[in-house]
Amino acid sequence: EPTSAKGVDKQVPPQPTMSEEKLKQKSKALAEEFYGARDRGEARLCVEEIRSANSNFIPQMIEQWLLDALESKGRDWNILLELFQCLLEGTQEKPACFEGREILSGLRLLLDQMEDMSVDVPLAPKHIGRLAGQLCGLGRTFTLGEFVQEVKDAGIEDEGEGQLIDAFIAADIIAAALSGLSSQAGYETAKVAWSDLNMDLSDLLPETVKTSQEVTDAEVQKVASRFGISALLKGGTEAELYLRNAIEKKTDPLILCDWFEKNVDASLKDSSKFAFDVSKLVLDSAVKEAESNPENIRQEWPDELLFIVDDEQGYWKLLRTMFGSKTKSGQMPCVEAALACYGEHQCYAGLMKRLLMDLYYTDVILEETLVAWREGADASEIKQKAVSDAAAWLDWLAKQEEEDSEDGTSSPAP
Repeated sequence: EPTSAKGVDKQVPPQPTMSEEKLKQKSKALAEEFYGARDRGEARLCVEEIRSANSNFIPQMIEQWLLDALESKGRDWNILLELFQCLLEGTQEKPACFEGREILSGLRLLLDQMEDMSVDVPLAPKHIGRLAGQLCGLGRTFTLGEFVQEVKDAGIEDEGEGQLIDAFIAADIIAAALSGLSSQAGYETAKVAWSDLNMDLSDLLPETVKTSQEVTDAEVQKVASRFGISALLKGGTEAELYLRNAIEKKTDPLILCDWFEKNVDASLKDSSKFAFDVSKLVLDSAVKEAESNPENIRQEWPDELLFIVDDEQGYWKLLRTMFGSKTKSGQMPCVEAALACYGEHQCYAGLMKRLLMDLYYTDVILEETLVAWREGADASEIKQKAVSDAAAWLDWLAKQEEEDSEDGTSSPAP
């Protein structure tokens, strides 16, 4: 046996007992058979044989499975996740076939090719990110932070880190990972994992698009919307996530009212932030729907926002469920959400008036709430613009109350 100069035995690494070509063939055959038969026992035996032949090949095998799934039409990614799950299962008597670091190494081999891969397979960032998030969610592989670091470092050797960021790919991968983690381990787990990283999705955007905070925020929102993680990034609750998805799908408002009463606990119902976020979501959706109608692309909003006021499908039903029985302080988050919505669409004269009118006439908010908001301490420029935008109607509303109390007559609304 070989010895060192001091006569101590050297550790000679075991030599592979199977050629790399043969290992690749066995790896591909293993995956193909699992997609068809889903025989967990056979899959474990095949991996154990490959590991016995060359343990260093495991990351390459994982890379091969990922490439095959991306390049083959009709691959079921849920079955691929099941394959990973069965190989990660282990007991004291029968340990797992994989270690988390090996899966992470295999993902890194694929990530190094992602810039070119995404040209040929545009959905590659989504598929790989989501699978990575689901694997994180299994709890015995690697952390979200470790995967984020691999994404940051990935790329062609000697070209430096951040290549996937510069290629506008990194943010999509991590957004997809968060979506996958949420689906696998639950919304709260994903929210905590993201919060623990103490970073923002904008950190994964190329500097070339971050020309201003407004542009950066818009790009982050685009990515977040694509992967359904807007509420998660904002630290929103699982209830908000459900409502966001339901409203985007235009779920029947009565169904949402029933869900709200049965599933949202008292503390959340009393949360000003939750009330603001859901209100903002409804009002943004109302404006977005109105903007999609070519007849509404104008500089003023004289018409009702049907997304809110429609008798059958209007979301006044949800908002009234949330705010109708509250006092002016409890209703204030809804008005503040209207202000925020107006602030994002100042190009439309009359929008603040329209929002307040629709909320008032559907009995979502009280007149005393509007008075308190108008007279509130907020002296910001956007508040002043909003008050000016709705001033004629607010003045008329106050006058009408006086006339009604005196002789029961009232003048028409402006």
